[in-house]
Amino acid sequence: MTAYEAAAYLSLLKFGVSGANSICKDADVPYGKIYTVLESLAGKGFVEIQVSRPKKFRAVDPEIALNSFFEKRKFEAERDIEA
Repeated sequence: MTAYEAAAYLSLLKFGVSGANSICKDADVPYGKIYTVLESLAGKGFVEIQVSRPKKFRAVDPEIALNSFFEKRKFEAERDIEA
């Protein structure tokens, strides 16, 4: 997880559901990078994206997110070993 990802995730944990603008201000992530950061977090299972205009983002519970993240990494490692 990058520094920007960590800051954005902590911001979402603090505020709950938020828009990108609020997150980038609180987390001090440049506005030009915030959507990339949030989409990366979503891909890793740390953030859920709510389909709306504008998009809203919600942090996944840390315990659930970490378990999912490590299970995915474990699966990828096992797959690489078998290849």
